[in-house]
Amino acid sequence: MKEYKNIISTSIPPFFRENYIFFDIETTGLHPKSSMLYLIGLLYFDGKVLRKIQIFNEDGETEKEVIECFLSYLKENTTLIHYNGTTFDLPYIKTRCEFLGIAKEILDSISQCDCYTFLRPLKKVFHLDNGKQQTLERLIGFTRSDQLSGKQLIEQYFLYLKLKKESYLDQLLLHNSNDLEGLAHLSFLLTLSSSIHMIPEHHFTYHCFEDSNNQSYIEYKLPLPYTLPFCLYVEKNFSFFLPKNQGQNHKMEDATSCTISLFIQEETIHIRCPLLHSELKFFYPNYKDYYYLPFEDMAIHKSVASFVDKEHRQKAKKETCYIKKTGTFIPLFEPISGNLFYKEYGDKRSFLCLDSTYSESIQKEWVLQVFRFFSLPEFPHSF
Repeated sequence: MKEYKNIISTSIPPFFRENYIFFDIETTGLHPKSSMLYLIGLLYFDGKVLRKIQIFNEDGETEKEVIECFLSYLKENTTLIHYNGTTFDLPYIKTRCEFLGIAKEILDSISQCDCYTFLRPLKKVFHLDNGKQQTLERLIGFTRSDQLSGKQLIEQYFLYLKLKKESYLDQLLLHNSNDLEGLAHLSFLLTLSSSIHMIPEHHFTYHCFEDSNNQSYIEYKLPLPYTLPFCLYVEKNFSFFLPKNQGQNHKMEDATSCTISLFIQEETIHIRCPLLHSELKFFYPNYKDYYYLPFEDMAIHKSVASFVDKEHRQKAKKETCYIKKTGTFIPLFEPISGNLFYKEYGDKRSFLCLDSTYSESIQKEWVLQVFRFFSLPEFPHSF
């Protein structure tokens, strides 16, 4: 067994803790009962520099020592960060531990984060061919130095065992290093949504404008709390109104398809979303406490309705317990606390009015909705 240790300059989000460890394994096959592990790579930040450790089974006979060395780096508060390690890497190591008689309790007690699980939804958003790590790496512009396939790597390892040529070893270490550094770059995608929480509320300011087609937009330019090592642009269509019976081929005159965009470059988040100038309805939740006035087309509370002639009022229903407001509205993609407006009762799409009720805290929540709308995950561990 040999350990290869290096200090590298690959970027990771600055708020990653020292107990976070990126890791990746290389094996001679997919089935742990008929193959063996020959390389484990680790990447972690020690508070000053980013360290890479590669533990290599140099003679084909020190797999047990390799695994034991790997386990020695794990502590009770360690969080392992991997790509599809839940399905492959960790079950593989545990099976080999059982086969080699190695205590593996530490693997069952530590936390882990599978980037594949959290980044898999991006396949649909960015129209990717698959959810492989290398496919996502291309999305963010990470360039690999090695070009070997999994099959070629196995052949390279057995050639190294036979011929001990350093060039074969270099290729094996390079591939594993690319896996680790690519994973570190992908970690920025994990933390983009969570970084919104770090932006002070007073930065959540916006401006509105109209394009050449007289479509109104709201635009945000928010400071990212670190420099992103790549650019990310994505846009997605949505309908202003989603009727309650949308699954029954319901057509609505106002069901206009619009596009919202998200562009992140260096230290700035750009969001552009269409706005709606319209008359919408706010529905009171406790409709039994209201009367509906047909001539005014609005609902009023019973305490006030007692002063209205009985022939000009009727008990409100869920569908008629509303007041109307004309203004500029921003669409929501999830429920939110506040005064929500709708085109009609039961519509799936709700809106917020761009008035004094659109507070900085609500704006922050709306921006987080946009990130979730684009399937950008929130890192599952606190900073």
